[in-house]
Amino acid sequence: MKLLVKLAVTAGFLAVAFSQVSMRELAALLQQANPWLLLAAVLIGLLGCAVNARKWQMLLGAAGVAIAWRRAMTLYMVGYFLNNIFTGMGEVKRIYDVGRSSGNGSAVLVSVFLERWTGIVAQASVSLAALSVATLTVPGLWGVAAMNGLGLAMLVVLYMVAVGAPAARGVARLVERYPRLNHYVARAHDALQEVRGRNVLRWALLQSVLVAGLLIVMHVALGLALGLSVRGDFALVVPLAVAFGQVPVSVNGLGIQEVGYLALFGAVGLLPAQAMAVSMLAHGVKIALGALGGVLGLIGAEKALVVPEPVA
Repeated sequence: MKLLVKLAVTAGFLAVAFSQVSMRELAALLQQANPWLLLAAVLIGLLGCAVNARKWQMLLGAAGVAIAWRRAMTLYMVGYFLNNIFTGMGEVKRIYDVGRSSGNGSAVLVSVFLERWTGIVAQASVSLAALSVATLTVPGLWGVAAMNGLGLAMLVVLYMVAVGAPAARGVARLVERYPRLNHYVARAHDALQEVRGRNVLRWALLQSVLVAGLLIVMHVALGLALGLSVRGDFALVVPLAVAFGQVPVSVNGLGIQEVGYLALFGAVGLLPAQAMAVSMLAHGVKIALGALGGVLGLIGAEKALVVPEPVA
């Protein structure tokens, strides 16, 4: 049922987006795309994946599970492929594989949650900073910036609630009432406190900011590949445009990303066909990276690296 709803949402948003675009102009733009700049965009995206895998490895180590970066990267890429099929499937795969081999699924769950949380917080922070600058020349973005700020505040509150004293008392009462949950809930809470105590979240956030910056560079490469005049305003709306594609209400961001790109890039001067072309090429980068993860999964690369190694 959930999948059917997502398919319906995807179809609806795509219909709205394509109704605003000249297919002839879109086809002409895509046909003239520079293949070398497209390859550069894919490599930049791959670098972003490598940074995220290193961040996850660091968080795993802080939670008490040591694996080599090579395995973390392989599992991350396989998960990337699965997320292209259904959002969240990649995270489940990572938790299952590392949890099974390490015997500490609770710590792995915490590491994956924090890897995703730090990524979203950094993306929202970079987006808010960029939008604050963009509003100087595009006043119509003030409302979007305010919503961005509200979302960032909610993410921070979520973390504070998770690590706060009330949460600790709630976990204790839950474990006392349902002893069978002790093995999972208590260990997950302990792992969260362990990561917090090791003070690695600041480094995870910095790495996430780097990834957000790489996404901006990747989109600039896509814009240049299409022969667009990439100005400062273009780069400033990229972080929020990327966030639209990460909202889990459609299949792999399809539809909602297109609507977001049309609105945001349109606000800084791009024509509908140009904004749509950038969005389609961004999806193309995701597919290319997912294909790499799919190949690694097909050959069982993640299963061949099951021996834990010390964190570098």
